[in-house]
Amino acid sequence: MTTESVRDGIREYRCIDWEDFNKFVNEFSTEPVERTTIIWRGQRDSKWPLESSLTRLVKKIPKTEWVRVRDHVKNFAFATRGRRGANPRLMPESADDDWWTLGRHHGLATPLLDWTSSPYTAAFFAYAKKESPHSKFRVVFGLSEKSVEWKSSEIYRQWKQKHDRLIAEGRPDRATELNEADTIEFIRPMTDENQRLVSQGGLFTRSPFRRDVVKWVSEHCKGDTHVRLHKVLLPDGERVKALKALNRMNINYLSLFPDLEGASLHCNMQLSIDHY
Repeated sequence: MTTESVRDGIREYRCIDWEDFNKFVNEFSTEPVERTTIIWRGQRDSKWPLESSLTRLVKKIPKTEWVRVRDHVKNFAFATRGRRGANPRLMPESADDDWWTLGRHHGLATPLLDWTSSPYTAAFFAYAKKESPHSKFRVVFGLSEKSVEWKSSEIYRQWKQKHDRLIAEGRPDRATELNEADTIEFIRPMTDENQRLVSQGGLFTRSPFRRDVVKWVSEHCKGDTHVRLHKVLLPDGERVKALKALNRMNINYLSLFPDLEGASLHCNMQLSIDHY
């Protein structure tokens, strides 16, 4: 496994094969506690940014008005009336995180980015789709939760000081014009309506609209040798070997999607991969 030097808080690993990824994961079992607070995300192409589905959708819509984006979650809450079962859990209209979480795994474009507590679950999602990436590499990202929370707290304090100073100077209009603090928030929803979230060890991050997490780390940690984001490149050619190994670990569509869609996708993979 080739390990490149840390740059701006990001460390990139290039795995030669699937066994190399196993070695990478095993190294974390002997690391300090701080590195055990890593959350993971897999993507099919290593060149894709770490950005939300809402950002990706809006990029495709020319001249999108901000009010339409702002009202997106309210529109979803209204549209769910009569569609959440006989006795749905009461959620106030103002509980944006709950509504975003509910919509995320039902196809709603949201500002949330999916993560998992398991690097192997992340690897499954990196390899699940057959289409080959343009970069020739799949990718698993590992984000250091504690380090990012600390950095976000520092950013928020600086933003709050500037905001409060403008208020004290009698310039509330200027304070209102300030963009939201450029922080990353970690969300672990308490919901009974998303079995997939539980099965996948899932959680979310939320960052400002149109924000790429990779760029966030590189910009706020410029010149920093403290690793906040691990980027693990997985060779596309190892897809079948990896998926077979993960299936033996009971990491597959059947276990991660505990519903009829999961059963269907699992059977499709059994059909398409010999001796799966």
